[in-house]
Amino acid sequence: MRQLLTHTVWLGSSFAVTVLCGIVTAKVVATLVGPHGYGLFGLYATLSTLFGILAGFGVGNALTRVGSEVWANGDMVAWYELRAVAVVWIVLSGTAAGLLLVLLRDPLGIVFLGGPLTLYASVLLACNILFGLIIGLGNAILKTERRLAALAWVDSIMTALMSVITIGCVATWHVAGILPALSAGGLVGAALMAATVQVGRGAHRTRRPSGAVMRCRARQLRAWAPHYAASTLITAGSRMVAPLLILHQLGTSAVGLYTTASTIGIVYLGALVSVMGRDYFPRLAATPTTRHDHLLELLRNQQQLVYVLGLPMILIVLTVARLVLPLVYTPRFLGMVPLLQWTVTGDLFRFLAATYSLLILAKAPGRIFLRLQLIEGALIPVATWFGLSLGGLQGIGVSYLVCQIILCATAWAFSRYYLGVSWPDGGLLRLMAACGILGLSSVILNLAGSNTRLLLMSALTSVIVALSLRRIHEYVRPTPSAGSLAGDPLGS
Repeated sequence: MRQLLTHTVWLGSSFAVTVLCGIVTAKVVATLVGPHGYGLFGLYATLSTLFGILAGFGVGNALTRVGSEVWANGDMVAWYELRAVAVVWIVLSGTAAGLLLVLLRDPLGIVFLGGPLTLYASVLLACNILFGLIIGLGNAILKTERRLAALAWVDSIMTALMSVITIGCVATWHVAGILPALSAGGLVGAALMAATVQVGRGAHRTRRPSGAVMRCRARQLRAWAPHYAASTLITAGSRMVAPLLILHQLGTSAVGLYTTASTIGIVYLGALVSVMGRDYFPRLAATPTTRHDHLLELLRNQQQLVYVLGLPMILIVLTVARLVLPLVYTPRFLGMVPLLQWTVTGDLFRFLAATYSLLILAKAPGRIFLRLQLIEGALIPVATWFGLSLGGLQGIGVSYLVCQIILCATAWAFSRYYLGVSWPDGGLLRLMAACGILGLSSVILNLAGSNTRLLLMSALTSVIVALSLRRIHEYVRPTPSAGSLAGDPLGS
């Protein structure tokens, strides 16, 4: 657990830089282009994400899945052969995806943006897709090689430079500067990531592998990549439904509000996302399936991290949302507060589900993970449409919470049935305590009087933060009584 906290500090510090840059960038962009421009920003990102998933074809997850075992066994020759195959794969598929986007720019623009794309815009988006694939592959390589400190550094520098580029482009060209900002930032990020990957492991580099070896390594990746690609595409496609439905029913400004609420969840729980994807998943992949005790320990530690860090962050966001949003964005974004209150509550179940989903991704056959993603892909669009029809943006928030509860239960059931891994000791008790705390916060937020809400939420948040800090202190400096805090809802 101590090592997990150390990695969280590394990646969390990097993400703190990301958050700071994101706040500054969001404030400038929101002020200059408003919800309409911010909505376009999100729609461009949605289109880029879709083509990035198609082009990447799951090669990043497949490289981590196969490469973690190879790296743990110390077979550097096989590892660098896998890397070489992945690089060729990404360059060729990224180029093909970019060309396809340019050729289909008119129908894609109508579906995703409400109007046809120009040739200029489609070329910039195509470049951004290729740069994003390079960054993603570099991320997979660094986390598989356990170079988390280097990954944290390059993320910090990359984010800072991208923020400067975005602010400069939007300040100069306003809405017309969004696409140049995305492409120029992607170029800088890809160059930095490529340079970082090439530094630090030169002693193990081998000669260029032969064609036969490349085909052999490609078959290894191909055995896992299609399942990962299909599952990622299903998940991303289902999540793209919400902004598209909002676009066609409520307009671009509503998309901006929805995108902001979704982004905030990634911002305040970004450290947990980084640790799960960059530390937890490679550890699971490198652990033999027969080591149930070790897998359960990794699961327990990761879930404790969700409670100790995630729950206080959720309460802080709920407490200060109405005060901070007008400062970070503009007062026009206050309309997303009811949506935000539902989505941040659902995020607790989302990240608990992720602890089981990544376990299934790392240790179960690819088709099992694909089944789990198919359930998510079918559930989210239906619930989103139903929530939007009944309650607008706030209805989407309610449907999001319900979806995450169902998906968390489903991921747990899959993990128990296929891998024999269920709740760790005390897991259900911690979940019940967290649900009680969030339920109490919901009651407080519905009280009349802004001062009363702020006072009571501040008191509740302070208590939970104090308990979390106490628990973290016990993890870092164990005592004879560690792990047996009576009455501590965050304890183990």
